[in-house]
Amino acid sequence: MARTETMTVRLSPEIRWALEILSRIGNQSVTATAACAIENHILSRIAELKLTAPDDARVLENALKQKALAPYSRVVALAETGPDIMNLSELRTLSLLEDLGAISPKDDAPGFAFDPPLLRAIWSRFAAAAETDDIEVDVLVELKAFVAEAKSRLETT
Repeated sequence: MARTETMTVRLSPEIRWALEILSRIGNQSVTATAACAIENHILSRIAELKLTAPDDARVLENALKQKALAPYSRVVALAETGPDIMNLSELRTLSLLEDLGAISPKDDAPGFAFDPPLLRAIWSRFAAAAETDDIEVDVLVELKAFVAEAKSRLETT
C-alpha cells in the first residue's frame, strides 16, 4: 500500500450521507470511498485540462507521479512546474532559499539547481526562520554561513 497522508475535510451533511451510502454500496470504508472520489475527480480534471490548458494538465500528471516530497523539495518542484500556483509563504521560502545560495536558477533550462543533501542539512534550521514574517539579520547571517560551510563540505566529499 502507498504511503498516505491524513486530511480533514468539511462536508455538508448531504454529501457526507451520500458518501456513506456510496461506501456501503461499494463495500468500502467511507475514507476509501472519499479517497477514490478525490482521485477520480483529479483524473477527470486532467482529461479536461488536456483540452483547455495542457501545461496545467502536465503539472497535475507530474504531481500524481511524484512520491510525497520533503517540504523543501515541494517548494522547488512547485517553482519548476507551477510557480503561478505557489502561495505567499512558498514564494517567500523560495526567495529566501535563493538569497541564501541554497538553490539557483539553472543556466541551461527553466527551473532551479539544488543539492538535496544541502537542503536536507539546512532545512530544520531554515524552516523555523522561514515561518516568521520578519527574519532577523543574525539568523540570515547564520544561515548563509551554514550554507557556505555545507557547500564546501559537500564539494570536498
